[in-house]
Amino acid sequence: MAGWKINDLPGLDKTKSDIGEQLKTVDVRTYGGESEEDMKKRVKELIEGLKSEYNGKTILIVGHAGVMYYMHQVFPQKERREFANASIHEFLIE
Repeated sequence: MAGWKINDLPGLDKTKSDIGEQLKTVDVRTYGGESEEDMKKRVKELIEGLKSEYNGKTILIVGHAGVMYYMHQVFPQKERREFANASIHEFLIE
């Protein structure tokens, strides 16, 4: 993506001054990877599949901070811990 600039983002209205706020809603796949919406969808599908397969059971998920970040986005909890190496996040998903 040589020469890529923020102004090249689809859906970004460069005539408005709230570019920071707009960037929160732009669905972009940097360097051919996943967008935020792709990741949220993948996390949600994973958890829904686990709920179906292990209904009523407690399960352990081990993942990097990115997965935990999106878990908090898709399944908000009353308590949200800070992310740190080897942090533990508990979710009650019904």
